Amino acid sequence: MIRFCFKWGMIVALIASIPFAIWVWWLNDQVVSRFEGQKWQVPSEVYSAPVILKSGAPWKKQDLENLLEETGYRFGRNSQKVGWAARSQTKVSAHLRSYVDHLGFHESQRRIFSFDNGRLVIQALNGDQIEEARIEPQRIGFLYGGNTESRQILKYDEIPAPLIDILIAVEDREFYQHWGISLTGIARAVVVNLTHGSRRQGGSTLTQQLVKNMYLSSERTYTRKLTEVVMSLLLEYHYSKEAIITAYINEVYLAQLGSSALHGFAAASQHFFGRPVNELNIDEFALLVGMVKGPSLYNPERSPNRAKARRNTVLAVLKEQGRLTNADYNSLINQPIRLAKKQKSRSVYGDYLDLVAMQLSRDFDETTLATKNLKIYTGVDIRGSA
Repeated sequence: MIRFCFKWGMIVALIASIPFAIWVWWLNDQVVSRFEGQKWQVPSEVYSAPVILKSGAPWKKQDLENLLEETGYRFGRNSQKVGWAARSQTKVSAHLRSYVDHLGFHESQRRIFSFDNGRLVIQALNGDQIEEARIEPQRIGFLYGGNTESRQILKYDEIPAPLIDILIAVEDREFYQHWGISLTGIARAVVVNLTHGSRRQGGSTLTQQLVKNMYLSSERTYTRKLTEVVMSLLLEYHYSKEAIITAYINEVYLAQLGSSALHGFAAASQHFFGRPVNELNIDEFALLVGMVKGPSLYNPERSPNRAKARRNTVLAVLKEQGRLTNADYNSLINQPIRLAKKQKSRSVYGDYLDLVAMQLSRDFDETTLATKNLKIYTGVDIRGSA
């Protein structure tokens, strides 16, 4: 009798496993096709002309300082780092950013600007006089079409190491050890939630968060959770940790800007700080990572005090894990949140952007313009479009 029951139990289990295997096979196809295809639809970006500074041209020192601030340069004690500037009573120095436009690649340069009877004098660090210097083109808008996501794509080697370290420290400290799901993380979340009598902590890894954002809906059902777990295991089976963290950093939702959703740390850096993500400080990385938990709740434009408190919580986690010294922690938690000056709204360039879209429609369809992240360089002078 026991052998009979065991035999038929095995047969039933085998039959029941066939639909499950088919389901897993189907999920595997979904994971691979999306991850190896075009992951995101990224709108095309429209840029101004570079600002060309010429020796001998009429310039006031204050006007140059204002221009540098408006284009995302930070003033400090020196200008050794790209994107930084320094000023004295009579001079301004700046480490100008590199950029790529329709003419090719332009290297970053350190330049010293002085003023002779209202005329600009440009010098290299060795004192040689330079004929001109260029401030990189500024993005003046997007061509969204029907696309509702704003995003800038980073490759793995373009992601600053501190961003990865802080993200993992706060969101998934076992990222490099698990295979997509963390049993200890789930157990820890269960204990916390049972202790407090409500759902206060999730056990999701970064891989699970990525799966939820890229593949699944936000519904909370056991079926969706099981799907998330299986897809996370499949994603980790097929792809490296580097590929997964890169996709996460480009995918994560961080703000709603009108009808457009802001995704990814690169786009968030440009929006909130007016600078490329590789120029951010530790406290600024901490602020953006802190927003992952609640993009609307911790938006620094709407709730600066709440955003600062969340940022400081992230910094406290870094200190507890030995990633920050006490001195650095105490210094960083007292830093104010310095957001970028508001750029000119789309209404300033709206008619011009419509004209650009109309011109491009002769060679590109609307879908291409709205999803392929073309870089469009124009002759717009940002100084004369106020």
